[in-house]
Amino acid sequence: PRCGNPDVGEYSLFPGRPAWRTTALTYRILNYTPDMDQADVDTAIQRAFKVWSDVTPLTFTRIYDGTADIQISFGAGVHGDFYPFDGPHGTLAHAFAPGNGIGGDTHFDEHE
Repeated sequence: PRCGNPDVGEYSLFPGRPAWRTTALTYRILNYTPDMDQADVDTAIQRAFKVWSDVTPLTFTRIYDGTADIQISFGAGVHGDFYPFDGPHGTLAHAFAPGNGIGGDTHFDEHE
């Protein structure tokens, strides 16, 4: 368990072993939740990427304009992809395998 919560077994793996075409990745935070200070969101995301960069050859650089490899956003319900969020006490977030368009993006449920 992490953060005092039991691990959830409801997850899926991506078929075909998708991978990034580069090890130098960019990320952009498109919007913020009003439930947290922006600095806390920034720090949490930086720390999460550090977990990955410490054990892989991947590097993560934040950008503030343009399209990043990983676009991070907060949304609720139907929020622009084919996977609507379910509201409070359900799915916290989902992410997409590396690729074009929505590939690599991460969405957090605003109602969690």
